Amino acid sequence: IETIKEAVERECPGVVSCADILVLSARDGIVSLGGPHIPLKTGRRDGRRSRADVVEEFLPDHNESISSVLDKFGAMGIDTPGVVALLGARSVGRTHCVKLVHRL
Repeated sequence: IETIKEAVERECPGVVSCADILVLSARDGIVSLGGPHIPLKTGRRDGRRSRADVVEEFLPDHNESISSVLDKFGAMGIDTPGVVALLGARSVGRTHCVKLVHRL
């Protein structure tokens, strides 16, 4: 993200946030792997402090059932295909065994 941010800042200083870069990169990664193109609005601002409490409240934990995941994202206006795209994008990355070992 930092490399992309530096390149964007050289061309358009103060216009694009790291948050927008992260979201657009995830979306384009989904597309490059054959997933759907999801229209996104830009204009997010980078936070000045951690909002872990908000994450804990609104985003599902890795141990939650798919029903719970669909309910939580549905409450934010994300439909089932959107959740599938999000979960698929997450599976492209890495996780630590400690997060999955209880499921094996």
